[in-house]
Amino acid sequence: MSLSPLTLLTSLTSDTRLLLAGHAVSALGSGLTLALTAIVLYGAEHAGPTGVTWYFLVLGIAGAAGPWPALRATDRLPPARVIALALTAQAAGVAWLPFAHGLGETLVSAALCGAGAGAAYSALAPLLVSAQRGRRLEAAFAARSTVLHLGLATGVVLSAAVLTGPAAMTRTVFLLDAVSYLAFAALLWSRAARFPAPPTHPGGRTADRRALLRNRAFAGLLTAHVAFVLFGMALLDTAIPLLLVTRLGQPPWAMGLLLALVMAGTVAGALPTARLLLRVDPALRLPLTGAAGTAGYALLAVAALTPGTARTALLVAAAALFAATACAFAGCFHPLVYAEVGPERHSAASALVSSSYNIALLAGPPLGVFMAGALPPAVCALLWACGMAALGAAPALTSPTPPSPEPAPPAADTTERERR
Repeated sequence: MSLSPLTLLTSLTSDTRLLLAGHAVSALGSGLTLALTAIVLYGAEHAGPTGVTWYFLVLGIAGAAGPWPALRATDRLPPARVIALALTAQAAGVAWLPFAHGLGETLVSAALCGAGAGAAYSALAPLLVSAQRGRRLEAAFAARSTVLHLGLATGVVLSAAVLTGPAAMTRTVFLLDAVSYLAFAALLWSRAARFPAPPTHPGGRTADRRALLRNRAFAGLLTAHVAFVLFGMALLDTAIPLLLVTRLGQPPWAMGLLLALVMAGTVAGALPTARLLLRVDPALRLPLTGAAGTAGYALLAVAALTPGTARTALLVAAAALFAATACAFAGCFHPLVYAEVGPERHSAASALVSSSYNIALLAGPPLGVFMAGALPPAVCALLWACGMAALGAAPALTSPTPPSPEPAPPAADTTERERR
């Protein structure tokens, strides 16, 4: 059956649409401060370059730790209210940041933001599955990717006007970001009964992580997720622009256009890609996603060796492949996790995914920047291609080998018995 992107949208439940509307509001708030945070800290007397480094380090560590208290809390509270509390902590951290008077207060703000974001991110995927009743998950997660990136992009564009405004305007923008989180939190708190908690095994959800880490198929999916973040998301706005501008001589405005192309492709292509994924064997979805990312880096390597206008064409093609990779991964990853681990262990699986996301996002930029500065551009791009290839290969390599069928027992000789 052929499904248009519009049909996929209409297949979402009313609870899912409500959840995505709140997510869009919070994404818009995040976009407002996405580009401002480092700039505000860099210009603050108590922070400066060292303060910026410490802020993002604490933010990443807190984000990796945040899912586990949230997972424990979902054994006692409705998941929607756990997310609401996490968003409230995130709102407190972001509202505090422009008013912080010392490095200690700045790091407390980072801890609140990171822990709240990590907890909310990990609990949101199981809540989305619950809202969608386990059906058409590819469409639900593709729509989530669309509203997330559209909200972030809109917020970044709106925040550009703040850079030339007075300090009071900057503080207002951070407060608006906090209000967006509180609005989503209020929505979830008031509608918590509409999102029932998924079932769990005896011992609570935290006991499930040990079983998940012994599950080879889930370990393969987790490895694919780390590869996608480490060699994809973490490099897109850090090491790749550095490589193109400083090593290949691309003008900064052209780099900005390429990043805008990737963002626009991710927003516009998420639902059409989800439609295509429904026609693909689930076992082939991650390998095809990894192949697209690998091909993008291969084109980047060729572009590094190609001068003139041909290089520009290759870079545009690579950006299109990176957008396709992001769309496909957003649509297929969480449904594959849910199909593998089931509803009972999905919350613990999502917590492990969220922790690995924050760790990879913390490690990726320093690693990528070092490679971009130390290696020839073509070699660097090929090594990144190898990392992206792990996205597609890991699930197949770590899937358990089906047991060989046991030989059938020999047929009983009933001839003599029948004679008797």
